[in-house]
Amino acid sequence: MAAEGRIREAAYGTWDSPISPELVSNAVLRFDAVSVHEATGKVYLTEMRPSESGRACIVEFDLSTGVQRDVLPAELSARSCVHGYGGGAVSVDQRLGRLIITDFKTHGVFSVDPASGVVESLIGGNPKVFFGDFDASLKDPNWVLAIQEDHRIAPTSNKVVAINISNKEFIVLAQGADFYTHPKFSPDGSSICWLQWNFPNMPWDSAELHVANFDDGALSEEYVVAGKQGNESIQQPRWNSDGTLLFCGDRTGYWQLYRHDPRTNKTLHINLPTLQNAEFAWPEFFLGSKSYACLTSNLVVAMYMLNGQFGMCLIDLLQQTCCDLDSSYTSPGFQTDALHRISGTEFVAIVSSEDGPMSLTVHRLSNAGSLVDVHCLKTVVAWDMLPHKEWISKPQFISFPRVGTAFTGNSHAIFWPPTNPFFQAPAGSLPPLIVSVHGGPTHDAKASLSMEIQYWTTRGFAWVDVNYAGSSGYGREYRELLKGNWGVIDAEDVVSCVHYLASRSIIDRSRVGIRGGSAGGYAVLRCMTEYPEVWAGGISLFGVCCLQTLEKTTHKFESRYLEGLLLPRSPVSAEEKERLYQERSPLYHAQQIKAPVLLLQGREDIVVPPDQAEMMESAIKEAIRERDNSMVPEDLVKVVIYEGEGHGFIKAHTLISQKAEEVAWWSKTLLRPT
Repeated sequence: MAAEGRIREAAYGTWDSPISPELVSNAVLRFDAVSVHEATGKVYLTEMRPSESGRACIVEFDLSTGVQRDVLPAELSARSCVHGYGGGAVSVDQRLGRLIITDFKTHGVFSVDPASGVVESLIGGNPKVFFGDFDASLKDPNWVLAIQEDHRIAPTSNKVVAINISNKEFIVLAQGADFYTHPKFSPDGSSICWLQWNFPNMPWDSAELHVANFDDGALSEEYVVAGKQGNESIQQPRWNSDGTLLFCGDRTGYWQLYRHDPRTNKTLHINLPTLQNAEFAWPEFFLGSKSYACLTSNLVVAMYMLNGQFGMCLIDLLQQTCCDLDSSYTSPGFQTDALHRISGTEFVAIVSSEDGPMSLTVHRLSNAGSLVDVHCLKTVVAWDMLPHKEWISKPQFISFPRVGTAFTGNSHAIFWPPTNPFFQAPAGSLPPLIVSVHGGPTHDAKASLSMEIQYWTTRGFAWVDVNYAGSSGYGREYRELLKGNWGVIDAEDVVSCVHYLASRSIIDRSRVGIRGGSAGGYAVLRCMTEYPEVWAGGISLFGVCCLQTLEKTTHKFESRYLEGLLLPRSPVSAEEKERLYQERSPLYHAQQIKAPVLLLQGREDIVVPPDQAEMMESAIKEAIRERDNSMVPEDLVKVVIYEGEGHGFIKAHTLISQKAEEVAWWSKTLLRPT
């Protein structure tokens, strides 16, 4: 701890910090997924590397020797493009130990032998045909299940396919629904399961779990296990070693665990008294989510969210009891493909904590089921690069009332106060605040260590992540508050959060900035047009400004997403829909913006195309010219478009540039001249 005499007085936002922009950029190394070859105990980590232009490599960890090494040839990148977000790019063939991967550049499917390095092409690449979500049969090594997304003929089609390793061809197993995920072989290879859903639903609205017999590429006796009524979201089906099928369903209002026995066609809710309001799954934008794993036929390790807070527990299926394993972790991996069995007493997880970086960890249990040991294999940032813990701002969970008249109830947020052991602010002063709005919008912010956040809090800024109505982790009712209300209730929640913090003299109300990406970028622009007096500045990363244009140009997965977010449940005319979309589009209200706006965008973004940023820039500049000829448009709006980047920036030079732009913007808008 810093000695009292060494503490200096300086204005909030001007404190010296050991966290450099380079450290923040380096910390964007991302752990995307973890897999295990259970026979050998070897762990495979899919790692996104900004230093290699965002390439996704695969790192093997041999737990018996402690050796780690890259096993994917440099010319390959293990990323998929299905649904535009990807995920599910790597799977371990448990029988043969080979890796089944799809390559981001060619979109081909390959088999990789980690021991020899031999790569075999299974499906040739096509720029308009994507694969992902692989699962190899334990019974017959000739078959691998996958999801195929075909863009060659409009409309784009999605299917469940079985890849024949011998002849390098595939057979279509299921088609006709708009979307499919999670194809999985049963342990004996005689059955498969999958999820499917149709427009206008998203998978967190409604999805069906199907099971069918599988015999050498042919299906029979298909039936629906759950989700048939159309008002239940089913997630993450996973076969148990005893032939039963586990899955998550939200028929109770929360994504709870269920166990289906195909032999009796009976399904049982795993009813855990202390976790009845917990969510054991998250909205699946990405393929391949894994938030629970069967260690034995009776023992399951699971991650969950309870009232927006993360936990991890061990579940006894027969007794329907559970015990928490470690309360220090606050977040799962980036895509929630974050948990895998090693043995009956070991599992590997991607997790992070409030004062530790995202880590790949091995957890060992006693035979009695208690946690014996946790061993860290790798972190996204080396521990010796991190500042001492006395520099780290700790998250505070807050709930606050909505201040508007349209909606009642409370919303939620995570607040990080300014923290620096060597500085204090002048008496009576208050810190500037950066409000962060997560994307999705059906997603959430978590309380894990972020170098982005700590960069600002160590300099004397306050930071808050708002889990507005519609966020996950609080149950279906809270999630569905956003239906028909996108751009209204979320904006109100954000402003209510600022009001709550300011009313308690926690932040300087006159120095509040707002930032967000994707749907969070839309919230930035919406808040700045609807509540212009609240903001001193804003930063929108690949945000939406025109809803009509977005609906026409976005990718298939989200092409009907807007209907549920914007339209009332009762049918509306085409004219009313157009009116509502225009009313909620920041583009048509650009004249209301009073604070400077920075727009950051990727040129190759297919989710929110770059014309969204360009249109918003033009609208703001035109509004400035109409209302104030003395104002220089460039002082109020700036757009930066990064070539070769998509929906989320992954290249090192882009991340460094992004950080420089944001630092300059907040310095200009949130700091007072000295």
